Amino acid sequence: MSHKKTLRIFLPIFLGVFFCLNDGYGQRFQRFEYSQPAMGTVLNIIMYASDSTTAKKAASEAFDRVQHLNQIFSDYIPNSELNRLCQKSGEKTPVQISDELFEVLLQANSISKQTKGSFDITIGAYSKIWRQAKKTDEFPSKKQLKIAKKTTGYKRLLLNKNNKTAVLKRKGMQLDLGGIAKGYTADAILLIFKQHGIKQALVDFGGDIATSNPPPNQAGWNIEVSYTDHTGKKISDIVSLSNSAIATSGNLYQKVIIDGKTYSHIINPFTGLGLTKNIQTTVIAPSATLADGFASSFSIMNKEEIKKLLLQKKEVHAFSVETKGNSTDLWHSAYFN
Repeated sequence: MSHKKTLRIFLPIFLGVFFCLNDGYGQRFQRFEYSQPAMGTVLNIIMYASDSTTAKKAASEAFDRVQHLNQIFSDYIPNSELNRLCQKSGEKTPVQISDELFEVLLQANSISKQTKGSFDITIGAYSKIWRQAKKTDEFPSKKQLKIAKKTTGYKRLLLNKNNKTAVLKRKGMQLDLGGIAKGYTADAILLIFKQHGIKQALVDFGGDIATSNPPPNQAGWNIEVSYTDHTGKKISDIVSLSNSAIATSGNLYQKVIIDGKTYSHIINPFTGLGLTKNIQTTVIAPSATLADGFASSFSIMNKEEIKKLLLQKKEVHAFSVETKGNSTDLWHSAYFN
């Protein structure tokens, strides 16, 4: 649904042990870093642990968890739990699903309601059309888009909290968790670390970044947020985070040019078309799940819609930059001042 990029940790990155630090209470911690390809991107982990055995075990469990969740959430794996659910679309009988899939669908629907449909995981049919368009450089036909439209709409996904079941009301519905799954997975990794007593960690999942407590003797994790203006100049700033998350949605890398016009693979659920505006949106939220979902939807919403939503979501902060010809249009909530 969206591509996350342009965030990076403003610290030197090496694999393995980096150095030892005191947490201020006499406890010595070593810094450990691990990296592995996952979910079509790269998963980077930084943690502070008392010893290498604890760190390695926690990292191993984290990577195993990611593989497990990928088997649930992926719409590329034919027999994933997500695709098995979609294969039963149009059937009236509720489908029992795993706790993980139910939680992601529940949070996705909540974001859909709050954004009035600007975030919508039921656009899977549109996603497949645009993936094909990227391969062929051919614009989707009106017929393709019309057929796909009949299978979309977050209100057609029904969830039952009591027995954790799901119903896809329209036959042919396809879900796409690309705008929320990596954020959810980053949050899940921090939970694993917490179980191992690791309270100071950062998870960078292709630009979806989740943090727990800050590094020893630091106020927070320093993360660079950057963008390129209409002149091609890169502009950067640093935000300090702890026990929160940040994500950026933009069209810098995932896009297709058809007949001289550039289409992002961020799909507008209302039109079924890839965005044509050159926009990048960064969101800070209490969890990576929320940051991921809102970053995707804020790229589609206009400023007034975002401002209205943020009045209700005091814990969510946004920064948006859109380049238009010879100008760069910036907007941000108070947190980014």
